[in-house]
Amino acid sequence: PDPSTVWGWTFVWYAGRRAGDLDNRRKVLQDAMRGLFWVDDKQIVEDGAFLEYDKESPRMEITVKLLSIPHPFAIQPKKRRAA
Repeated sequence: PDPSTVWGWTFVWYAGRRAGDLDNRRKVLQDAMRGLFWVDDKQIVEDGAFLEYDKESPRMEITVKLLSIPHPFAIQPKKRRAA
């Protein structure tokens, strides 16, 4: 992952029964995708989370989109000093 990029993402949680905390699910998913898309979740500048109910087919649908390369507000890599 490139720390100079920024991302947008949306996830829809189709719960099969009574659902827990949507925000906690969002955080777990963002952490799980660290290293696949972003270096740090500070790179996420568009964020959407939705809860629906579907007893027949419980699932999560995740959409991730690259918004900009590089982005002026993105995390800049630390420069190493010469030894």
